[in-house]
Amino acid sequence: MTMTTQPRIRLLSVLLGFVLLPRVATAEHHPGGAALLLGGGVTQGATGEMRDVADAGFLWSVRLTSNTNRVLATELHYTGSTQALHASGLDGNAKLLGTQLGGNLRLNLPLFVGNGLLEPFAFGGAGWGRYDLYDAMVNSSGIRTSDSIAVFPFGFGLAIASGGGWMVDARVSYRATLNDDLMRAANGRPESLASWSAELALGTELR
Repeated sequence: MTMTTQPRIRLLSVLLGFVLLPRVATAEHHPGGAALLLGGGVTQGATGEMRDVADAGFLWSVRLTSNTNRVLATELHYTGSTQALHASGLDGNAKLLGTQLGGNLRLNLPLFVGNGLLEPFAFGGAGWGRYDLYDAMVNSSGIRTSDSIAVFPFGFGLAIASGGGWMVDARVSYRATLNDDLMRAANGRPESLASWSAELALGTELR
């Protein structure tokens, strides 16, 4: 065997080790499985028009994630939000309540540290959303009282799990929307309800 061939074989062995190691470590050191997490964070409209009307608000979530220790995972989630609204002809106490239900596909990079897990991830999905206007005793603004939309969330984050089963999940999300009809611009064009959010969730792995 030549001197040139030997380094190539060693390099190939190292690359194969990186591919196979996560499965071996998963089975022996971090069984994982599914995780149930409760979260909270902040949300803000993604367009200038939406930010002119709605303040940055609070969000909360419940998320069930499968395959927490594998490369490909799925998520089911409920997300709620509330934001104060300001518009001419609208009650000064008016707020916007958001509700979203959906599912995501998630691509993980599981890195095992002892019995724990350090996992950067990216995700994308689809779901249903609804926005409701409340605490608005006066409303001559043209903002509708409710609107149902299609939601397409995607983003990235980092999950950390302990050997004892606890998990922390931090993520940044962008939510694209379709069929927006809650409010319209002066030219009659529907205003987008797309939004950004940053969220921190805490939960437990279900083994």
